[in-house]
Amino acid sequence: MKEKGFIKVIIVLVIVGVIIGSFFYYFLKQIPERTNIIEKPAEGEVASEEEEEPIEILCQNECAQIESKKCSDVENGYQICGNYDVDDCLEWGAIIYCSFGTTCQNGDCIPLKCVDGTLWDQCSINRPRYCEKGNLIDKVSLCGCPSGYKIYNGKCAKILPLKIGVIEFEVKDIPYGKAFYCCRNNNEAPEGKECFFTNGQLNCDIKNKSWSYLEVLNNPKGYLDFELTEGHRISPHSIYYANEWLTKEAKRYGFISKRPLLDIEVKGPFELEVDPPPRGRKTDSTQAIIDFFDNEIKKRDIDLSKYDHVAFVFLNDFQQKGGYPGFLSFATAPNVYISFETINSDAYLDDKIQVFFHELSHVLEFYKRYKITTDKYITPCPRGHGEWCCMIPEGIPKPNKKPLYPQEKACLMCPMIVVSEDGEGESFYNINEVEICSKTAEELEWLE
Repeated sequence: MKEKGFIKVIIVLVIVGVIIGSFFYYFLKQIPERTNIIEKPAEGEVASEEEEEPIEILCQNECAQIESKKCSDVENGYQICGNYDVDDCLEWGAIIYCSFGTTCQNGDCIPLKCVDGTLWDQCSINRPRYCEKGNLIDKVSLCGCPSGYKIYNGKCAKILPLKIGVIEFEVKDIPYGKAFYCCRNNNEAPEGKECFFTNGQLNCDIKNKSWSYLEVLNNPKGYLDFELTEGHRISPHSIYYANEWLTKEAKRYGFISKRPLLDIEVKGPFELEVDPPPRGRKTDSTQAIIDFFDNEIKKRDIDLSKYDHVAFVFLNDFQQKGGYPGFLSFATAPNVYISFETINSDAYLDDKIQVFFHELSHVLEFYKRYKITTDKYITPCPRGHGEWCCMIPEGIPKPNKKPLYPQEKACLMCPMIVVSEDGEGESFYNINEVEICSKTAEELEWLE
C-alpha cells in the first residue's frame, strides 16, 4: 500500500517539472536576440556620442638606439636599450648585475684592478704585492719574492751583499791625480804634483807622505793609516768604509749578517765635456741631472744592470773651474746623485763621506720596501729665522740621555752634534762620530 503511494508522488513531480520547463522555454523565445556586431555609420552620418573611439597611447623613448648599454645609476650592473612593453617606444631593460671582482664602466662589466694594474685577488708582477679589494698589500706566503730576494721572517729579504756601483765623473781638463793634499808638517808634494794646503788642520804621524784626492776617496782599505794629533781619530775614510761602518751600525740593532752588507765597485773618473746642471735648494732640476748622467752612461756603454744601487759622483772643483756651484746631492730610488767639492780646507775631514753614506742610506733595500728613507730630521731652531736644528727625538742619537745635552754623536740624517737646548751644534770630524739613529733603523727595517 505504501509503495503505491510513493509511485504516485514521483509521477506528480515529473508532470509538474514538464509544465514548468514548457513555460520557461516559451518566455525565452519572446526575448529579441542582440548581435555583437557594431554597424558602421553610413557615409555622411555622424557616429553617436555613445560609440567609443580607439584610445591612442602616447610614449617617449628612454634611450636612443636599440642594444645600446649604460651602467645602472643605483647598482653595480648595466641595462640594455630595447622595446620591452606594449608601446612602440624604447626603454632601458632590467639591470644585469656584474659579477664579483668586476665593475661596470661604459656599459660593460670589467675586472677591478689595483693602481698598478693588478686584478683583484691576484698577485702583482711586483712581488710580493697582492691586490686585495683594490689595495696593494704584501702577501709573501702566496706571491713569493722577486728575483734577488728570499723569504725571511715572513718578509722578502735581499740576498746580500747589496751591489753598489760608484760611477765617478770629473771636470774637464782638471785631472785629480795631479791634485795632492799634504800634511801640515810636510807641505811638499811628489815631483810634478801640486800640493793643496789643508789650513793647518792635519798633523801626520807619518812624515814625507801626501795623498791625492782620489787616493783618499777611493782607498780600498777604507781609511788611511795615520792619526790626527788631536783626539787621535783615524781619518780620513773612503767610500769603501761604508760596508764596515754600516755593518757596525746594523749590529747595534740586532741586524746581523754572516755575509757583507755591501759590495762596492768604483768606476772612473770619466771626464765630462760640460758640467752637470746646477741644483740648489730653491732650484729643483732633479730630472735634468738624472737625464744628464743617464746620457753620460749611454755614451760610455756602461752596464748598470748588475748593481742594486748606483751612486753617480761628480768631482767638482769650483775654485779651479771658475765658480760652477755644483748641485745639491739627492736620492731617488734606487740611485743617488752626489756632488763633491774636491779642493777646500776640509780635505781630510769625513763630511763628504757622511754625505755619501747619508744619500746611500735613503735607498738601501735590505727588505723589499716601497719608499726611500725619510730625509733629514730637521726643524726650525729657537735661535731664529734661517737656523735649523735636529728634531727631538728623531734627530739625536740618545733622546733618553739625562741630562739630554750635550749629545756625544750626530745622527746620519741630521749630521750635527747637538750640544744645547737652543739647538746649538758642533761639526763632527770623523764618520765614527755619526750613528744611524732609531727612526732610520726602523725605516731600514732593522727593527723587529
